[in-house]
Amino acid sequence: MERTLVHCSSIRPQGKWGFYGFPGCYNYHNQRTCDTNTMELNDELDWMFQASSALFPSIYLREKFGNHQARYDRVHGILGEAIRVSNLYGSPYQPLVAYTRFRYGDTSEFYDVTDLHSTLGQTAEAGYNGAALWDSHASFETRDQCLGMRNYLDTTLGPFLKALQDAVNKCSRTKCSAHGRCKNRIRSRDREYGDKYKNKTKPSRAVLSIWETIVSVLRILWSILLNFVNGERSYFENVGDVSCECFPGWKVATKLTKTTAVSVDWP
Repeated sequence: MERTLVHCSSIRPQGKWGFYGFPGCYNYHNQRTCDTNTMELNDELDWMFQASSALFPSIYLREKFGNHQARYDRVHGILGEAIRVSNLYGSPYQPLVAYTRFRYGDTSEFYDVTDLHSTLGQTAEAGYNGAALWDSHASFETRDQCLGMRNYLDTTLGPFLKALQDAVNKCSRTKCSAHGRCKNRIRSRDREYGDKYKNKTKPSRAVLSIWETIVSVLRILWSILLNFVNGERSYFENVGDVSCECFPGWKVATKLTKTTAVSVDWP
C-alpha cells in the first residue's frame, strides 16, 4: 500500500493520493471520540499517512445509528480522528476530504436537513478542505427515482449546499481576508480535535476538570439551541471561537501576509 501511494504520487505529483476510509474510527455505537485502541491502531499506520498527500475519512450515516445527536456524535469522532492523524503524521497543508452521501445506507431515504448539518455542515466547520458527495447508480435506475432526486436537489440538498458554501465564502472573506479557511475552534485542529490528542506515542482521552466539563456542556447546549431554532443554522458565527487556517503561502499575523506564491483551490 505504501509503494502504491509513492508510485501514484511520482507519476501524478499534482494529484492528491490516499486510501478511502482511512483513518477509521469504528465508533459504531456513536461515541463522540474514537477509543484508545483505535487511535493506537491508527498510530501504527503512520507510514500510510506519511505517504498520503490527502486523507479521506468516511462519514456515511445509517438511520439505525440512533437519533440525530447520536449520528452527529459519530461523525464528530470520525472527523476528529482524521484531524488528529493529520496533525501528527501528515505534511503541512495536507488536505482533508470527507466522503459522504445524501441517503441513509440502510433505508435509502434521503438525509433530512439535520443530518446534512451533521455531515456536510460539521465537515465545513471543522476546517476540512471539502467533501466528496456521491451516490450509487442504483438510485437513478427509474423515472420515479430520478424525479425524486430532482425534487430533493431543488428543495433540500441544493439550497442547503448553496447556503453552506455562501457561509464558508463569507467567513473566508471577512475573517481570513479570502486567504484562508474558517474553522470553529471547539471542533477543529486548535482545541478539541488537536490539543486533545497531542501525545504521539501514547494517545489517550482528555481528562477534563469539572469547570472545563461544565463549559463544554454549556457550549454544546448553546450550539444545539442555535442550530435548530426554526430549522436554521448560522455557520462560523454563533458557535465557539472562529479561527483561520491559511491557504498555502499565507500565514496569520496582525493581518494575513503572503510568504510564497499562493495556491487557492476550495475556500
